[in-house]
Amino acid sequence: MEKVTALAPIGAARRQERQTFFNGALHWVTVRRLSDKELINFIMVLDLGDEVFHEIALPKLSEEDDYLAQGSLSAYGNSLALFLEIKHGLNIWVMKEYGVESSWTKVCTYAVPGFGYYAAPPRGLAFRRSGEVILEELKEQLISCDLESQKSKDLGITGYGYTFADSYVESLVLLDKPNRAVTY
Repeated sequence: MEKVTALAPIGAARRQERQTFFNGALHWVTVRRLSDKELINFIMVLDLGDEVFHEIALPKLSEEDDYLAQGSLSAYGNSLALFLEIKHGLNIWVMKEYGVESSWTKVCTYAVPGFGYYAAPPRGLAFRRSGEVILEELKEQLISCDLESQKSKDLGITGYGYTFADSYVESLVLLDKPNRAVTY
């Protein structure tokens, strides 16, 4: 992980992808123009504790992975996960050791049979406690997919325009004792 001063790295967040809070920091998939013909994608990180920006490299991608170059992030247990849209599906990568580029591992390719040239691949939203991934399919239908069996079930929820999901931790901050938060 490359440490940068309090100035943000030069880059632009892709589309309307949301940021992900993980490991005490906000993370965005970002693109930077290196030349007229070359772009580089990376993860921009804002550490909220130190108020310092970092960059994390994305995994080394194959030509298939780089087809659409649309990625989003999510927490996956104690790891950072990357959803990468490809021509006929979605690749899911996990960074096993935070900040270590060589620890990126492709854990799943969610293939979508029968998708035509103009059809969009599913969009990864988040992970459930069970380890299943929540995906948004073509007509904004939300499904839950088991990564091992790749069996999916319709959640009976239809997105509306811009859909997002995230995790949370229940906690109670005592107003008269602000340094004593209770988590359960």
